[in-house]
Amino acid sequence: MNHTRMATVLGGTALLFGGCSILGEQSVPAEDLEEGVADLLEEQVGEPVASVDCDDDLAAEVGSEVRCILEADDGSTIGLTITAESIDGGDVNYQVEVDEEPITDEPSSPSAEPSSTDG
Repeated sequence: MNHTRMATVLGGTALLFGGCSILGEQSVPAEDLEEGVADLLEEQVGEPVASVDCDDDLAAEVGSEVRCILEADDGSTIGLTITAESIDGGDVNYQVEVDEEPITDEPSSPSAEPSSTDG
């Protein structure tokens, strides 16, 4: 299985990174969060990020979470959990936790059942 350097660097352990975004309507819009997380990870890891796609906006409540998927330039992907850590005026300070394992497109193998050739 071939993983990118980013997936290898990020996927070895659950890494934590901090970021900050400005509130809009009591949440950080997914689009702003995606851009902020991509910039943060590029800066921290030194590798380009093709995209970050988040499921939803991040609510402006300490402890709220949203799941995101990071795609590296070569198409490999890894999951992220973004958690609101604190609210400071109009800023939401968040933590980015990187999943321990990259996402693979390999389907799980079905259980091997013995085949019968009875006739």
